[in-house]
Amino acid sequence: MGPGARRPQSGCREGGLAPPLIARPQCPGDWSFPWAAWVRSALTAANLWTTLETTWVCLDCELMPWSAKAQELLRQQYAAVGAAAQASLTETVAALEQVPSDNLDAQSLLDRYKKRLEAVNLYVDSYRRYCWKVQSVNDLKLAPFHILATEGQVHIQHDHVWHMEKIAEICKAGDGLLVTTPHKQVDVADVASVQEATRWWEDLTDHGGEGMVLKPFDFVLRGRRGLVQPAIIVSAVAVST
Repeated sequence: MGPGARRPQSGCREGGLAPPLIARPQCPGDWSFPWAAWVRSALTAANLWTTLETTWVCLDCELMPWSAKAQELLRQQYAAVGAAAQASLTETVAALEQVPSDNLDAQSLLDRYKKRLEAVNLYVDSYRRYCWKVQSVNDLKLAPFHILATEGQVHIQHDHVWHMEKIAEICKAGDGLLVTTPHKQVDVADVASVQEATRWWEDLTDHGGEGMVLKPFDFVLRGRRGLVQPAIIVSAVAVST
């Protein structure tokens, strides 16, 4: 999943009273008005009210593009790092290319800094793919990935595949606003399964994806030392040294 503004989204059946919509403090502004109606429409079309026996649903989502809600983060962190690295490394590579080719030490440095420049360019391309022009709420996308709660349930008894499959039903019933998050089940004890997941991750990142999030199969898992960490981000956005 790409970067975005984390946004719990609640919806209720027509005529019902939904829990309040909650946004993180770093997501200022009132973007909430159309969302409840759109999400409610998708939930109705997917027949989730009946399936989950509820009159309201709370979803954990990512609001995209992240650039619409994180301009300061984009300008001050990602864009600033990318611009500074591109400028300095471009000059360094240009200077090293002027050194005679028989200078082996200089050629070694040139190869190293060319790789660093390539990595920086990929870094910039990666975050730019998650930015597009937003003129109204119709240009936004909402990517749900957890059913946090419904009437009388928080659904921690269901595994992550159940959550993703239910979410896919909701997104399929939507009108383009809701985006399904791709997922893959991996058996970490099976070499072939791990290799397949690795290829999948490489394909995602080769096409500009930020990376993936690894989660245990069960929503809540306990190991020998207690609760297992619920998620680990495996990101491709990095610059080689």
